[in-house]
Amino acid sequence: MRTTYKVKDNEHCYFITSTIIGWIPAFNISQNTDALIEALVYSQKNKDLKIYNYVIMPEHFHLICFCDKLVKVIQSIKSFTAKRIIQTYQDLQRNDILEQFQVNKKDYKYYSKYQVWQEGFMPKAIISDDMFRQKSDYIHFNPVKRGLANDVEKYELSSARDYYLRIKGRIVIDDLDYEN
Repeated sequence: MRTTYKVKDNEHCYFITSTIIGWIPAFNISQNTDALIEALVYSQKNKDLKIYNYVIMPEHFHLICFCDKLVKVIQSIKSFTAKRIIQTYQDLQRNDILEQFQVNKKDYKYYSKYQVWQEGFMPKAIISDDMFRQKSDYIHFNPVKRGLANDVEKYELSSARDYYLRIKGRIVIDDLDYEN
């Protein structure tokens, strides 16, 4: 089923979510996490993607971001990471995971053998400062809620350390003053 969420304008930043098919914890493997971070940083530097918040969970990621061509940029990120994730599982000879990617592939996707990502990315326009704060808190507290960290600042695959400790992570947060 295709998503009914739409990017309707280029005036707002968006809260987005992208999930690995079948909630497979692909980002428990560092090569897959590295591929996602590489794609996000590349998109910041070369495709005008602005990232204001992020978290990478074992099977999905969230961003608050802005880009004039958001749909194309997210598609590009997902395409790049899908190829790298498939290669990782091939290298690890994880045929059980590859089989799940194959079984869950949509029939109309005849041009590929696997489907790594769920379709769409559920964009929600951030229309107020309160909504930005609520989504930011959701992003930062997601690892704590899931038991992946005791403190938001301890989870390294999140922008929480950038915001609360002013420590630059692997993804630099746009428009954040890192000086104390």
